[in-house]
Amino acid sequence: MTRPNILFITADQHRADCLGIEGRKIKTPHLDQLAAEGTRFANAITPCVICQPARASILTGQLPRTHGVHDNGIDLPPETGDKGFAGSLAAAGYDTAYFGKAHFSTYHTHEPTGTPECVKSSAQYGDDWHGPYMGFEHVEMMLLGHNWFLPEEPPRGQHYERWYFADGRGDEKNAAYQKNGRDTKGAAQTHHSMLPVAWHNSTWTADRAISWIFVSPNMHKFHHHFEVPWTDRNYGNMLSIWDRIFGTFTYGNPADIQYGLDVADDQRSDELAYQMGLPFRRDVKSSAS
Repeated sequence: MTRPNILFITADQHRADCLGIEGRKIKTPHLDQLAAEGTRFANAITPCVICQPARASILTGQLPRTHGVHDNGIDLPPETGDKGFAGSLAAAGYDTAYFGKAHFSTYHTHEPTGTPECVKSSAQYGDDWHGPYMGFEHVEMMLLGHNWFLPEEPPRGQHYERWYFADGRGDEKNAAYQKNGRDTKGAAQTHHSMLPVAWHNSTWTADRAISWIFVSPNMHKFHHHFEVPWTDRNYGNMLSIWDRIFGTFTYGNPADIQYGLDVADDQRSDELAYQMGLPFRRDVKSSAS
């Protein structure tokens, strides 16, 4: 029997009833669709309402009293994290990767702790570091990820922060990041950031995950029409993973599609753009099944 591919998505972070499917006036259409079309465990209860302990429990399958992370500010021991679900899957022959906010270790500390997530020690990890970390063979991370603090400027930070500042427009992005687009009624840690979606860490996380899946050694297990990340050539808008998958956009000229943020123009072809775009274009019928 063919083993399943596993894509594990976490939404960071909200109350259990802060979903449109719960009948609240909240717009979460893609999470609602996942809940409606899949199996939803409406009575699942977290072993801890604090971030680091909850994440450590998800990874290890253990209660906080067992893995030892009972509050924020306590790092998950690497030897414990390595034995979690990611390490177990890797040992069984899976390619494992993590993208986005991890928070298995503490961000803000008085002194460097040596972990890749510690702000004061993050500079020790160069551009070529991609793990392993907590059982995941490949990692591309951001620090914090709350969208409340500005991204750390390199050499601090991790993969998202380096990408964010790489084009020299960090000050411009930070100005938009801090601008509040509307009245938040005084809600704690709530703002409507004016940072364009193209630069948001959620967009980056989705696109890096898609890119890794496309180039993974086991990519042949996927259908050959699996899509890769793209932007339009003027960088005007980077579509989210769900917009692309669920077809909530209209394709333009396939030859104008740019695949992969780190692929040079001379490595692309109009034929590649056309073939990869076929399953997602409304004006072309694909024979893909």
